Amino acid sequence: MSYIIVAILLMLSLPLNSWVSTSRHADKWSAKIVYLVTMPGVLLALVLIAIYLIPYFFLYPEHHAHILDVRGTHDQKLALKMYRDESAKRGFCQRVIENLGLKKDSGPEWPEILNEIPVDDESNIS
Repeated sequence: MSYIIVAILLMLSLPLNSWVSTSRHADKWSAKIVYLVTMPGVLLALVLIAIYLIPYFFLYPEHHAHILDVRGTHDQKLALKMYRDESAKRGFCQRVIENLGLKKDSGPEWPEILNEIPVDDESNIS
């Protein structure tokens, strides 16, 4: 995995003629070889990351930052913490079954106070 990162950094930061031979014909073939070796590894890494992160996002929504973490009132932050603590009690299998729609969601209810998102006067949110 680290050789892929090094290859990408080399490709982005150095001109081709500084790390391959000086003839134009060799430049074209060297660039193609580096590209053909590097790109499958990069694409595989991106696919593996997506395979992990997409289900994680749906199974554990309480792990992600919320706007109320930054701009919420003290009561909203407390309600969000309580919601996250209750959600953390559900197991992995239970979350999978609920997200597939095989069972009704047994997690905590979203507190009404969390629906009131504070808006700064300076920001233009449309």
